[in-house]
Amino acid sequence: MDPIPIKKDIIDILQRFFRQDPDFPYEDDQDKTKILVADIHGVDRKNVEQYPAVLVARGTMRYSQVGIGDRAFSTWSTKKAPQPSDTYSSLVNGNIICHCVSYEGIEAERIATKVAPFLEMTKQDIGAHLKIKIQGVAIGDESPLKDWPPSLVDVQVSFNYTYGVTWKITDLDTIIRGSITTIKPV
Repeated sequence: MDPIPIKKDIIDILQRFFRQDPDFPYEDDQDKTKILVADIHGVDRKNVEQYPAVLVARGTMRYSQVGIGDRAFSTWSTKKAPQPSDTYSSLVNGNIICHCVSYEGIEAERIATKVAPFLEMTKQDIGAHLKIKIQGVAIGDESPLKDWPPSLVDVQVSFNYTYGVTWKITDLDTIIRGSITTIKPV
C-alpha cells in the first residue's frame, strides 16, 4: 500500500459524495460545480477563490515495528538465537486532512459537518475498500488557511489510518556494508 493512492481515493470518494449533495453539488466541469474537491497541492488557487472547496492533504506518516528489529523470524527457540529472515514488516500510521475552505466561516463549517459524519459513518466501508483501518474522524478549529489569502476560512476534518506493509530484501548485507565501505576517512 502506498499513501498516494489513499489520498487520491479519498478525493475520488469525496467527489462522488458531493455529486449527490443538494447544497454543494460537485461537477467535473469547473463552470458548473458548486464546490471544488481536489488535492491541496494540485488545485488552481483562482478556482478556490471562486468556490468553496474540500482540499485534501496527507499529514505525517510513521512506520512502527511489529517484531524484534522489524524482522519476521524464521526460527524462534529457547535453545538458540533467533534467525532473522529477509522479510520485514511495519505498521504504517498516517493521517489525511480535508481542508473545508470558504470565504464564509459558516459555509466552511457546513461543509465540514457534511464531510466528517460521512467519513465517520462509512469508515469501515472505505477502510475495507482501501485496505486500511480508519480511526478518529475529527473536526478542527476554524482558522485562516495557511499560505492562502487571509480571508479564506479553513475548517479541517482529519482522520488517522493504519495499514501493514511487508517487503523482502534479498541482500541486506550488501546494501548496508556496501554503502559503508564507499565512505572513506579523510
